[in-house]
Amino acid sequence: MAELTRFAELFRGRADVWGSVEGKSNKEPVTEEHYRLHLEGKKSLGIYPLLDDGTCYFWAVDIDDKSFEKALAIRNAMNELELPMYICESKSKGYHVYGFCQEGVQAADIRWVLFSVLEKLGWMAEVFPKQDKLDQVLKYGNYINLPCFGNTRLFQTIDKTAVPTAEAIKRIKTIPIDKIREAKAKFPPPPVLIIPLKAPGKKSKKPS
Repeated sequence: MAELTRFAELFRGRADVWGSVEGKSNKEPVTEEHYRLHLEGKKSLGIYPLLDDGTCYFWAVDIDDKSFEKALAIRNAMNELELPMYICESKSKGYHVYGFCQEGVQAADIRWVLFSVLEKLGWMAEVFPKQDKLDQVLKYGNYINLPCFGNTRLFQTIDKTAVPTAEAIKRIKTIPIDKIREAKAKFPPPPVLIIPLKAPGKKSKKPS
């Protein structure tokens, strides 16, 4: 039970909608049972991290090209800023690099830091939350399929060894909000990214 409670606290997001692994958005309450079934490997859970007030409790960088070296470099660069992040295998066999805050941090602030680090490394990658804030058109944002689905999508050590979920979540350190603000102050504003609208009728890509 302690493992379940801790996992749900770390991956806290919207409580009124969740995402399924098939790409479906389910507009219903997120309960402890959803997290339990996920950890048991019975029903995958996707969480929308961006809340109505523009804050989030966790974030991730999605490395789609299956490069552990890139995931490790991002993790190391964030550690140098005293912002610990943790590597997991993703559903697509790439990697997600996760970070966690002790309280709700402005998504714009942590996205500023993450994009600045990616720019410094010379890479492009998806960042969750994908937006700074929600609006009347974008009511929920985007969900991310959580790690630790049964014995898959496990956290990894720096030498690429899988860590059992119960042990991994004990090791995770949440970040004080002041540390994120200090890191943000070290970087100039990231460039504004213009994302082209998709042509009507085209299928959107399933989340990682």
